[in-house]
Amino acid sequence: MFRMRRARHEEQLRAICEAQLRGMIFPKPFDIDEFLRRLSVHRKRPLHVHELPDMDITGAPCGVWLAFESEDHLFHLRGISRRHRAQVLKHETAHILLGHRMSMDIQAFADVLPSAIDREAVQHAFGRTSYDTAQECDAELAASLLDELIEDLSPDPYACGQTDVLARLDDALGHPVKDRRS
Repeated sequence: MFRMRRARHEEQLRAICEAQLRGMIFPKPFDIDEFLRRLSVHRKRPLHVHELPDMDITGAPCGVWLAFESEDHLFHLRGISRRHRAQVLKHETAHILLGHRMSMDIQAFADVLPSAIDREAVQHAFGRTSYDTAQECDAELAASLLDELIEDLSPDPYACGQTDVLARLDDALGHPVKDRRS
């Protein structure tokens, strides 16, 4: 019974993300920065990515989403691997796609945010420090589902559209090792 509920919940999360991403054209091969740029255009809402400076705060988040009235800011720790950075940014993106609205105390790390960020204008703040809440668990699961979902929502790479032909050429002519960094 528990497994069935969990599988149903996973399908619900997938359906929510799919509805938010429907109609988007995804980068091939997947690139988190290009994905976020396209998501920003798709949502008609600016989305900015920043590095968090090294923090000596116990329990400091490794990723943060700050929602403002008309734009979003995603933060990740400096100096992490490309794969970890992509997972952190997908996790924060999942909060956006799932419509999460709970806020954390921004004052805990306000001193390390860029000076251009108006702390008073933050409407929602999420910082990933643990997976103790249902929203954090959901965001992590949805972040993991994004790779599969993007593949399923992507058009057939062998279709005859100009974008598809360019993607196939890029796949065929790309550097075989350089383009497969993790």
